[in-house]
Amino acid sequence: VIPKNFTSSATFILNPGIKKNMGFSASPYDEAGRILTDILKNHKGLKSLVFGNNQKAKGMKCSKSTYATVCQTIQHKPILDEILQRNNAELHDKIMKDCRNIGLVYILLYELLFGKYGSIRGGGALKRIIMENEEALRDAAKEGKAVVGVKDPPPPFPKYVRVNTLKTSETTHLVAEVLAEHIRSSISSKRESKGDDDEVVVYADAHVPDLLVLPPDAGVDLHSHPYASEGKIIFQDKSSCFPALCLVQGLLIESCGRNKSSLDIIDACASPGNKTTHLAALLRQQQLSFTSNKTPLSKVFALDRDSKRMKILQDRVDLLVPTGGGTEGKSKKSKSLPVQVVPLHIDFLQTKSDDPKFANVKAILVDPSCSGSGMVNQPDRQLLHEENGKQRIESLANFQIVALKHAMSFPQVERIVYSTCSIHEEENEIVVAKALQEHHSAANSNNMAVSPWKISRPSCLDSWKRRGNAVDNMLSNEDAHCMIRCDGLDGDETNGFFVCLLKRQHTSISGLTNDAPASTAEKDNNSQILPIYNGEFRMKRSTSTGTNKHSRKPAADSVQETPSTPHIGKGGKKRGIKNSSQDCASTNLVEQKNAKRQKKEEAVVVSKVDAKKVGTVSSDSSSKQELQTSVTRKKEINTDTKRKEKKKDTDVRKNVGTSSSSNVHDKKKAKKIQWKLKQKEKKQNRLLQKKENSSKE
Repeated sequence: VIPKNFTSSATFILNPGIKKNMGFSASPYDEAGRILTDILKNHKGLKSLVFGNNQKAKGMKCSKSTYATVCQTIQHKPILDEILQRNNAELHDKIMKDCRNIGLVYILLYELLFGKYGSIRGGGALKRIIMENEEALRDAAKEGKAVVGVKDPPPPFPKYVRVNTLKTSETTHLVAEVLAEHIRSSISSKRESKGDDDEVVVYADAHVPDLLVLPPDAGVDLHSHPYASEGKIIFQDKSSCFPALCLVQGLLIESCGRNKSSLDIIDACASPGNKTTHLAALLRQQQLSFTSNKTPLSKVFALDRDSKRMKILQDRVDLLVPTGGGTEGKSKKSKSLPVQVVPLHIDFLQTKSDDPKFANVKAILVDPSCSGSGMVNQPDRQLLHEENGKQRIESLANFQIVALKHAMSFPQVERIVYSTCSIHEEENEIVVAKALQEHHSAANSNNMAVSPWKISRPSCLDSWKRRGNAVDNMLSNEDAHCMIRCDGLDGDETNGFFVCLLKRQHTSISGLTNDAPASTAEKDNNSQILPIYNGEFRMKRSTSTGTNKHSRKPAADSVQETPSTPHIGKGGKKRGIKNSSQDCASTNLVEQKNAKRQKKEEAVVVSKVDAKKVGTVSSDSSSKQELQTSVTRKKEINTDTKRKEKKKDTDVRKNVGTSSSSNVHDKKKAKKIQWKLKQKEKKQNRLLQKKENSSKE
């Protein structure tokens, strides 16, 4: 849950609005309490508070540990509420009475009951009140766990980076190599003293073209990279790439000679602009696939009604779309691009379907405001959702139905994609079902001569297994199976999302063709060079940490059924998933075993020679000298072997000692093997001593 753009100093400036009327405090939880209080009382987002405007202004500073504490407390808030409300809210009345800093109360309760150390640092009146009720709180916590429970935070997702083909002509493979080298050098500088493996693998995504899959801990090191500052790469979650992919894939112009008009798209709720620029990039690739030199110019209209969000959208477009533009209503274009991006500060619901500038619009992306319940890596959004409950979901669903119906009212539009980052049926399947039902009813009552809309299965995500949910008397299993769902808590390694593709029910559409295959030619070319991601980071994490509460089953619902591609590391050697310290320790242990085995064989050979010579002592008096020579030789062999073993044992101890703290199990295993080998050595020495005594006798 640590944000991506932390600086190396591990601190950031809070929004100056937080520090108003706030004095200094000696409590180590003061900053965390103030942030959480602002979230609870003013319903502000955590990131907006932390990364708001005027970040460089003088004010309170928030560290990584404070940010993490706030996130953990938010995740535990449901069970903390359950604890306080037990026994007719007795604990709530005792602790919360006359308390102004509600956030600090939750922070202290979390630290006492669920924190790393199970105690509260510092002092103060609030701590004294809580500690007076410590026993009752701990008893209630044990009972509350069974009633409410706390969801384990999901394992860290891979970092997804989309190559912005609008801004760079470099191949996806080249970009991947540059990013891998940057991450490798960063990891090497941080872990040089630990001797960890610095090998970095960058994969190609199995479903989205030009989407790279990076290690989960790579995000912090890449935000300062020139590719990011120049807009050549975009940090975009995998699931949020699905809407644009489903809308554009297959949206091809048959021939420039038959269709002289452009093929335009509306992004109804465009800010912050990642989906808008993804639409433009995919549409550009479709346009450039034509051999005709007179490819019609297409436009992506990016709409948003909020002035602040419009400013964010405009800044993103300025960064990610090459050349010119910068004012509202003026398109940004390049001579080499057959696509324009046109930001418009208007409400989509106020647009007219007969507006001349929308005459060539053939597709609309509707990604309206939602509860954000699928954003599992943003706990503050979950908190706001839980606080407002059903009332907020109903209000959002009503707006979503209106927006989707308005998109259906454009007579020239042939495709619509409806998407949300919510996991609730009320905002997803039910919205689509109600919008279709109401639109068709209105069309029939008004005798409108338009083709009906139908839910369609996007072929570009045909291999994606997780599908929509059927709704009784509203949505059939067949229609639900055409919808796309993502679940970050069930192994999809991306945030929760919902996508539905709607098409006009035509037998043939002028200017449009059937959906293209899931794997485009350009993606296939990249796939020939880059390995396809098939859950390698998840498997590496489960192997290195063992089975724990964060280990989850393989993401069979999301990973494409492709064989795992072996990675060729530096020097052309195949690399496994173990780290270098484990490999070094295990290799030395194998060498030690081989040395012990060799020593044993030499001892057996010497003992056989000695036995033969002992049998001839009585018949030949000169054999005594030979026997003494053999015994001396045997002792020299043992001494030399012991010296070699001691040196190898020292090497093993050094290697094990320099390994990371995560290899404690390997250290214990190495010591156990060493002890067993020493016991065998002692036993062998005893046998040799007995044979010597018998030979002397």
